[in-house]
Amino acid sequence: MEVNVELAVVGDGVESPLLWGTEDRVRELFGDGVSDVRFEQHISRQPFRSPEHYIEFFRTYFGPTQMAYERVGPEGEQALTHDLRSFLEEANTAGDRAMVLEAEYLQVIATRR
Repeated sequence: MEVNVELAVVGDGVESPLLWGTEDRVRELFGDGVSDVRFEQHISRQPFRSPEHYIEFFRTYFGPTQMAYERVGPEGEQALTHDLRSFLEEANTAGDRAMVLEAEYLQVIATRR
């Protein structure tokens, strides 16, 4: 999620896993440790009742979103929630009756050497 990428810093010297989802980056990470690697693009349909439901779920269960809220603190919470809600309303593919995100992900199938 673009809103969280800049806030989802894992720690000193550790790159955010949100940046790992490209073929070039995966090849770099595996290096010579694999003899074969295949990639498949897929869509993950993520249904929620509303943007508020999504935000509540991810604030409770998803580390990068939790960390983003911790980083902005109480003074930035309202702005982050507004940005997330705006993103979710724009990305919603279900219309007014529900909220569905269709997020692309990269499936990696690799054979270890």
